[in-house]
Amino acid sequence: MKQAIKLPKIDPVLFTPSSPEDGKDTIPLNKQHSTLRPQATRRERQQTDAKTEKIEEERFATGFLGWLKRLTIYLGAVVAAGTIGLLFFWQIPAVQELPELLEELGQSASISTKRPSKTGNSTANKDSTATKGATATTSDPAKSPETAGKADPDKQTAEDVAQNAAIQAEVDQLLVEAQKNMDSRRLTTPESDNALFKYQQILELQPGNPDALNGIQRITAHYRGTAERSLRQGQVDQSLSLIRRGLSVDPDDITLINLRNEAQIAKQRQQEREHEQALVRERERKRQQQLLAQKRERERKRQKQAAIRAAAQRREAALQQQRWRQQKQREQQAQKRSWFTPGSSNNNNSFGGFNQR
Repeated sequence: MKQAIKLPKIDPVLFTPSSPEDGKDTIPLNKQHSTLRPQATRRERQQTDAKTEKIEEERFATGFLGWLKRLTIYLGAVVAAGTIGLLFFWQIPAVQELPELLEELGQSASISTKRPSKTGNSTANKDSTATKGATATTSDPAKSPETAGKADPDKQTAEDVAQNAAIQAEVDQLLVEAQKNMDSRRLTTPESDNALFKYQQILELQPGNPDALNGIQRITAHYRGTAERSLRQGQVDQSLSLIRRGLSVDPDDITLINLRNEAQIAKQRQQEREHEQALVRERERKRQQQLLAQKRERERKRQKQAAIRAAAQRREAALQQQRWRQQKQREQQAQKRSWFTPGSSNNNNSFGGFNQR
């Protein structure tokens, strides 16, 4: 006997013959199942691939968002740390004084650039005088070009030598006056007759004069030393005054700036001590006033009690005197009554009218 063939279930949607004629050309059932199964697995595979792609896209999106969030937090932390670092860096005194130092460097550079310009001007003047001499010789045929070229530079150098000699004489005179002011301790006062003023005049005539620069440094060193000694001795106000004078001479002296900060701290502590002492004195004054008020109150109470005792004594004395008077009156009345009673021997003897003899 032939075995019964078990046919697999066929999806009616995938394979439904429309007519018997169509069924003639169809594939047998055993082969039909083998051709339909790969189509179903292919569709499932596509669905799973789509799902995995979607999951991977979602995972990529979440990962990118997380990375972007961490990057934002990191950049914010870096900006905050940089801002805090800049703030702390700006609190350093050297950094705060950096613009002044740059300005001084610029001024010194401008002075150094001006110095060769003067020499350049002098050479330019010499060249101009030489050209003038040349033009003069060409205009005047009587004069030779050699003699004209020799006469003008000699005259120019003589004028420069005379001018330099006059400036040097004035500088020497100012140095002598400045030294006299230094010896008499007229360093920054009076206003137009002090050593600093003379040295500044010298620097105006001869920029970079070593004697003037050395003198200004000595003035600064004098104020620095005296201010430090005054501060060590506890004379804070005098030290601050000397520091201000020294900084007026050299505003960029680091030692004077540090001394000023130290003196300001000492001044603040001194003011705090004075305030505490004032509070202590005020408390002591209030305590003394309270003790005095208590003493006065005790004295007032004592006087009041003494007055009360004196009044009581006076009342007692008055009562005793009154009782003594009353007793005296009673005795007198009793004596009078004894005189006027009948049968009394005193009455008979005194009036005699009652005697029957």
